[in-house]
Amino acid sequence: MLGDKINYLRKQQNLSQEELAFKLDVSRQSVSKWESGQCTPDIEKLNLLSEIFDVSIDYLIKDNEKDVPSTINEKTSITKMTMNEVKNYLNYRVHASWWIAVAQVCLYFHLYYYQS
Repeated sequence: MLGDKINYLRKQQNLSQEELAFKLDVSRQSVSKWESGQCTPDIEKLNLLSEIFDVSIDYLIKDNEKDVPSTINEKTSITKMTMNEVKNYLNYRVHASWWIAVAQVCLYFHLYYYQS
């Protein structure tokens, strides 16, 4: 459960709820609600939690991820990105997809009208 993992990891780093809240720019009550399961952090806070605790977001949110991974499989490639980098990448993909769609439409019309 997410709340139990946040509580466990916070205590492993000897952080109070107040100290963790300060690092996340939230109230102590928010951390308390996360740990008790009354609500869950948004994706940006999950990303910060994963950075603070040095665990993956998958570890935080998946119930079947019981243990903190002590080593990373050599075949696994992990890239840490900031939220701005992720947003920029997604914007790039959207724009690239749009241009590909335009090119496909132009090609279709070219083939349809000039090959007839």
